[in-house]
Amino acid sequence: MSRAGHPILVVILCIIGNVNETMNRKRYLTYGMWVGLMTVIPFLLQGCSQDATLPDQQQPGTSMQLSGVTRFGSTETVTDAHIRVFLASGDAVTEGLFTYNNQEEWNSTVKVTQDNTYHVYGYMPSDIADSHNVTAGGTMTLNGLKAVSDQDVCVLVGIQRVTSSNAEKSVVEGNYTYEAGAEGTNYAYVLMDHLYASLKASFSVNADYADLRQIYLKKVTLISNYSKVNAVITFTDGSGLTNTNVIMTNVTPATEGSATTTLPNSDSGKYGTKLLKTGSGTCDVLLYFAPTLFGNADDAVTVKSTYDVYDRKGNLVRSDCTAENKLAFSKIFGTNVNIARGVQYQLKMTVNPTYLYMLSEPDLDNPTVEVN
Repeated sequence: MSRAGHPILVVILCIIGNVNETMNRKRYLTYGMWVGLMTVIPFLLQGCSQDATLPDQQQPGTSMQLSGVTRFGSTETVTDAHIRVFLASGDAVTEGLFTYNNQEEWNSTVKVTQDNTYHVYGYMPSDIADSHNVTAGGTMTLNGLKAVSDQDVCVLVGIQRVTSSNAEKSVVEGNYTYEAGAEGTNYAYVLMDHLYASLKASFSVNADYADLRQIYLKKVTLISNYSKVNAVITFTDGSGLTNTNVIMTNVTPATEGSATTTLPNSDSGKYGTKLLKTGSGTCDVLLYFAPTLFGNADDAVTVKSTYDVYDRKGNLVRSDCTAENKLAFSKIFGTNVNIARGVQYQLKMTVNPTYLYMLSEPDLDNPTVEVN
């Protein structure tokens, strides 16, 4: 019930209070008092029922359903993120969500009005920012973005309206226009572009060490000097996301930020993914970071690896070993490297022992992870 309903409650309580007071004093009510009370209450209750509007009445329009989402540079359908979208029509901007559920379908809270034309903007994942603001002119401000993430941070760069859920997809980058139709015909394909850069760390085990020990990588954490960044993105019809219309800044004062990926269990009874010896395959881990974290050559991020060590018989020797590698990109990729959004930076990371005890000893020294 809205604020307009509160005075009605007050009136009812006042009448009942007067009746009780009268009964306590005189122990009776006159016939006129009862008739008056019974006449007023139905009108008051009717006012309450009229004031309480249903959710769909509060959000008029027809539903826009999502037929599919792809990321820029890939043809794979996105099913691992939730998307926050904004619909600008005239001077008004409305907000909605697309979420993917366990039934392998998209849910929608996005409403459109038939024959209206909208400009649609958005980002994913929907909870990556502390706050947001979108203007009808196509400027989206994201405040308090997580500086590092285990999810691919993207923004919407194209939308296509189709009239059925399985219509042919031909979404074009730079098209933000959506012309709404009748109920049941408002489907959409969405194209997303990367706002962040990605780090692909490929883990393996030194061949000599692999003959003595088994390594199960449990989780990888990306740590940065900043926990938050702000971004201002200006969308222009006919063009996609470019470096010229993305302004990103680190949030100060600086506090440490981190993002963790937990690896799946590859063997029964053991936690984490078993690493293979170098040359036999790698375990790949993807993490994402804001390019603005590298404003100068001295800036760096840290990769923290957590793993268990087993002997060749499968006995647990060490648990929750950690190794930290501080990555100054200029030293790894060269001083001319340009840290940019949408670019993937690949590292080969090998588990190596720092020192071997005598083979009669039950364990080896804690191995480190070297960057190749």
